[in-house]
Order: sequence, then C-alpha cells, then structure tokens
Amino acid sequence: MNNTYFIIAVSGASGTGKTTFCKDLIKQCDEEILYISQDSYYKDLTHLTPSERSLQNFDHPDSLDFDLLEQHLLKLKNGEIINQPIYDFSTHARLESTNEVHALKNILVEGTLILSQENIRSLCDLSIYVENDEASNLKRRILRDIKERGRTRESVLKQYQATVKPMFDLFIEPSKLFADRIIPGFKNQGYIEELIDYLKKDK
Repeated sequence: MNNTYFIIAVSGASGTGKTTFCKDLIKQCDEEILYISQDSYYKDLTHLTPSERSLQNFDHPDSLDFDLLEQHLLKLKNGEIINQPIYDFSTHARLESTNEVHALKNILVEGTLILSQENIRSLCDLSIYVENDEASNLKRRILRDIKERGRTRESVLKQYQATVKPMFDLFIEPSKLFADRIIPGFKNQGYIEELIDYLKKDK
C-alpha cells in the first residue's frame, strides 16, 4: 500500500450506478479525489473503417488498453503527471489531444472490467463492486447511450444482447469475488458516508 496515494477501484455492470456513486462521493468528500474512467482507455481504432469499428466487441477486455492504464496508475502513485487519452465514442477513435492529469491524494478508477484485470487490481488499495438488478441497468444504459453517445435505442439493445450481457456473465460478475466491498447501485448514501470517514483517517 502506498502511504501517499490511495487508489480505489469501482467496478460493476454497465448502467449499475458506478459513475453516479463516484460523482456523489467526490461532491460530498472534503478530501482530494481524482476520477479516472476506464472508458478513456479504449483502444484507438482509426486503422479500421467505420463499419469495421462498429462490429468490434467493446465489452471484452481486449478492447481496452489496460497496459496504458496500468502505466498511468503507477505514474499517479508516484505523483507524476499523465496525459490521459480522450476517446470519441461516436467514431470509436482517440482524439489527437489528451488531458493532462495531475495526481491527487485519493484516486478513483472506475469501469466495468477494472476488477477483472489482475495488473490493475494489484495497484488498488480498496476495491468496490456496485450491483443492481439487470432491468434497471439496461434502462440506465439505454438512456445514457442515447443522450451521451448518439446511439439509437435499437442499436443499444442489439449490442446488449450480442456482447454486453455475455461479457458481463464471463468477466464482470465473476470479478465481484475480488471486491473488498459490495454495495447497491441505489440508496447507497450510507456507503458513501462510510467511505468518506475511511478516507479521512490515516490509511
């Protein structure tokens, strides 16, 4: 465990409320917290045609550059600056520009597949798995993808059946075994307050 920088992994199914949990924690906590999203680390697919990109399985671990995420987390633990990729979901490609990110005392790394990767788990000091019922998860995903990623309801449902649910069964749900804490994706204010108290103590 690093006594200067403390990394918390937040994982769970798509649409389960992970990002909301992280945002609420950051908003309510007086401690410095840096938020790192798995979604920034999708592999660049500019070498493929637009039609080829749309056929990729974006819910499989191979779609993500976990080696780069590992390198960035190591740098942040050393207090270094990272240049985080910016991913465009509408084109399935990284932008040429990056985000310059400075390390903060507490680091939240959030994403569906975070706990499925041993190299990422080994860098985390605390792991949280957020769970919710499948119907609510799907509803949240549909609303998010239509609003934030320019998708249609039909395309979201098609992808859910083709890759999201199978990859959840294969990679995400089993990773729950690695979680230090399992919390609900709703009515979790008590868990947020508990974590805030924990972060304020010497770890």
